[in-house]
Amino acid sequence: MSFCSYWSILIMAIPMILAMTGQTLMHFLDGIFLARYSNEAIAAAGPAGMTSWLLISLFNGAAGFTSTFVAQYKGAGRTDHIGSSVWQGIYFGIITGAVIALFGTFFGYKIFELARHDPAIVPLESTFFIINCWSAPLSIISSAVSGFFSGRGDMKRLMAIQVLGQAVNGVLAYGMIFGRFGFSEGGIAGAATASLIAQGFVCLTLLAAMFHADRQGKFGVWAGRRFNHELFVRFFRFGLPNGFRFFFEMLAWTVFLLFVGRIGEMDIAATNI
Repeated sequence: MSFCSYWSILIMAIPMILAMTGQTLMHFLDGIFLARYSNEAIAAAGPAGMTSWLLISLFNGAAGFTSTFVAQYKGAGRTDHIGSSVWQGIYFGIITGAVIALFGTFFGYKIFELARHDPAIVPLESTFFIINCWSAPLSIISSAVSGFFSGRGDMKRLMAIQVLGQAVNGVLAYGMIFGRFGFSEGGIAGAATASLIAQGFVCLTLLAAMFHADRQGKFGVWAGRRFNHELFVRFFRFGLPNGFRFFFEMLAWTVFLLFVGRIGEMDIAATNI
């Protein structure tokens, strides 16, 4: 295979990588800032961030399957069906994201209490976990809408939006953790809130870009907004196994961090770093 072929594959892959790892990259940047903020904050961020991402990744991976439906409809010349397939992914994101948000709200504290972590970091873990769970609908919907672009090969626009989202998160995380740019010092809650806002920015920008790309209506974005039971079942049937692949990859790391958290605050902080 020639260098040009490898380069073409890389150009196509980078936006998809950013779309799938957007929240992970946000957590990574949060970790860098929180490590400078306090030992307690970085100790709490690892298990809480990984546990929330474990739940989200299951449905995020499934929602990303919209790209397959979009690519199939484009290849078959039935572009007017593209919008409907994306909307089923959006509905999937609303439903599953709401379930995760409710789960985090009611069970966030209990998870880390049952894990027998240091009582000093359990409140911080639960705060970070709960706020991250609130971002689940935004993250999953973003994954679904990303399929509108990746399935059609529109990678540059997708990459630009993801990069902008990372920039928004970086500025907000720094300001909201340390109390800069007019924000009050929020520590670990500030980090999670910054990620929530950045996810909202990415989600809304993707939706706006999708409607802008379909100004002529040839992709049926607005016309296909109705719930399609048959297509939704197909989406659930084929997309969820893809989500389970991500889920099981994250499960081992999450369990590992939860067990390390039992040893002590400094141990889990060092592990997270």
